[in-house]
Amino acid sequence: MVRHLLLAAVVGLAGSGSAKAVFFTSQAAFATANPGLPVLDFEGIAGPNQVVQPAPNFAAQGVTFAGVVGGPGVVAVAGPNVIGTPSAFLAVNAFDQALDINFLGAGVGAAGFNVAIGFQPPTRSATVEVFSGATLLDTQVFPTADENVFTTFAGFSGFASNITRIRVTPSTGGFVLIDNLAFGAAAVPEPASAALLGLGAVGLVGARLRRKRTA
Repeated sequence: MVRHLLLAAVVGLAGSGSAKAVFFTSQAAFATANPGLPVLDFEGIAGPNQVVQPAPNFAAQGVTFAGVVGGPGVVAVAGPNVIGTPSAFLAVNAFDQALDINFLGAGVGAAGFNVAIGFQPPTRSATVEVFSGATLLDTQVFPTADENVFTTFAGFSGFASNITRIRVTPSTGGFVLIDNLAFGAAAVPEPASAALLGLGAVGLVGARLRRKRTA
């Protein structure tokens, strides 16, 4: 009976470790958990006080962007100082319209980005939906700061299914702005680390059984 319990503890950890979704509001924590991901920062596309609309096609980098209603034509890249921001960013140049971030190929295991909501809506928040194909994996709402302050970070990793699309919807009366999009394969624990976690669980179960026998 004891052997069966110990084996179940190890298998449970190994089987569920990569299937659990993890959400990040800290850019630093996301980068630490998923090191080495490429970052699309939109720099060099538009000069200071300039807007490029429609935005260039980013398929070569493995991602495309589109407004849910207006397609890719409503998506723009703005240079520094367009709305007071110190760096370039990507935005949907329309109110109350969601932005689709589409990952090409089989999708990605981790993605994160800075997000802001432009103009002056009554409340500033971004609803972020994560999809694998047509399947909605999860939805999170992120309160955001002013339109020229990209302090809000939305990050995801560890889904059992690959992320093929992220939809960002602004709060009523606003428009979506994103920057510093990082995406790629999610980091997974090394086999040695997973084994150590399993041994730790075995030790806990064994100690609990010993306490029960003593009692």
